[in-house]
Amino acid sequence: MQAKTTHNKTKYAVVIGGSNIDICATSQNDLGEKTSNPGKITTSLGGVGRNIAENLALLGIDCRLISAVGLDIYGDRIIAQGKEVGINMDHVSKLKHSSTSTYVSILDQGGDMSIAISDMSIAEQINIDNHKTLIERAEIVIADTNIGEPTLTKLIGLMGNQPLIIDAVSDIKAPRVIPHLNSIHTLKVNNSEAISICGENMTLKHMAKILHKKGVKNIFITLGEKGVFYSDGIHQDIIETEPYKVINSNGAGDAFSAAVGFSYLQGWDIFKTAFFAQNAARIALSHENTINPQMSIRAINNLEEN
Repeated sequence: MQAKTTHNKTKYAVVIGGSNIDICATSQNDLGEKTSNPGKITTSLGGVGRNIAENLALLGIDCRLISAVGLDIYGDRIIAQGKEVGINMDHVSKLKHSSTSTYVSILDQGGDMSIAISDMSIAEQINIDNHKTLIERAEIVIADTNIGEPTLTKLIGLMGNQPLIIDAVSDIKAPRVIPHLNSIHTLKVNNSEAISICGENMTLKHMAKILHKKGVKNIFITLGEKGVFYSDGIHQDIIETEPYKVINSNGAGDAFSAAVGFSYLQGWDIFKTAFFAQNAARIALSHENTINPQMSIRAINNLEEN
């Protein structure tokens, strides 16, 4: 499967969401409670919105990030590294009296997250008031639910005919989309986030039916090692994935969402999108950092061919 990079610089994606520092601790052995566990600790840049933007940049998309960081060393690092990888960081605010978001995750011996704690309060201060023209002229807009509900409401009011793609982020924040489902073109959730939006545990097809009825056009429900369920109201299925080694599961969902945005810009159907995005997630899982620096169209194509 060959993909064409979008080189037309008049067409760009806007990503709105969190930017933070990821501190990731991986245990060497089975995790023991209330004791010190030997392992490896790494620090990398994260935040769902920022991660999506970086993956888009690595896939060759002109991407503008709207986010907020603190006036601190972590904020400086996020802005500098974003520029380095090709993200337009001109719309990232530096706030005087807030600290850059920090996300701490504990991974088990197999690389799966056991528990995490996040301080994302600064994301509630992301302000889109000065970015009306930027948003209106974007080819696509991708937002995560770290942004406050008032900001999400304001964003929807600024949207034109371009699609709004939402990454639901977490069970706690996913319900923020409930009042706005009729304005969301594409919704990316995992199974538990889908349940938190639909209100109860039910089959994937039933949840998709409810979300489509409320106005969502495309739905992707990621299922971890079981693959991904996709639905556009007409075509729906589960794409299973081959067994693979997980090194760090933190960035897989963000890579998936970026690949969904990339696929939309290529005009792909929902099956091709789900297949491509699932393989992008696998690329992300194969590196110790939240973002795999080897992410590229070529890497995804090679994975598909092999």
